[in-house]
Amino acid sequence: MPWILKPTWKPDGDKLGLVVPYAANPACTLTAPIVLRNVVLVATYSGGRAVRVQTKPAGTHLADKQLVYWRLGDVTLDGTERRIVGRVFGEPGAVLRPGTVDVRWEHVGSESGAALISGVTISREELGGHETADDKDPFADEENQPHSEAGKTWADVPLARKLVSGRYEAREQGLDVGHAPSTPGRVDSPSSPRSV
Repeated sequence: MPWILKPTWKPDGDKLGLVVPYAANPACTLTAPIVLRNVVLVATYSGGRAVRVQTKPAGTHLADKQLVYWRLGDVTLDGTERRIVGRVFGEPGAVLRPGTVDVRWEHVGSESGAALISGVTISREELGGHETADDKDPFADEENQPHSEAGKTWADVPLARKLVSGRYEAREQGLDVGHAPSTPGRVDSPSSPRSV
């Protein structure tokens, strides 16, 4: 995972605060700075009807779905820790409870021939002067090939690589309603990111 998110919920009766610090993951194999595109962070809550919300940076509140989301666009992870902050104000007497925090993004690799996170690259054989691709049977055994394997050169095939995230979800552990959390939130492992 290219970044570390550490969501912390702060329930206080009819108010519910959320702080999500994030930074580049030092264990990630991608070279810094890492640019993530189309980043969306979604936080859910339950326990009552919200009357207003404060967010920084600007977020969108969907009261009927009990969620707040932030469209962060392109995020550059360069070693600096940044924060997303939100506070939900419920009706008087409501007891708002934390839900989940999930984040989605895309990462597009370079076209330099270097592998994306998986380490997979694609190469093609460069044909010599008078040789054509039709001179060789790609399904024949090696000993039945019309020419020698010696002196072959391989070139990286320029590719557009795109990593589309799965769903990364954080849930608060050991939380008693109306009290501060006993342990910080954690980010569960991905539910199958895929490389396209």
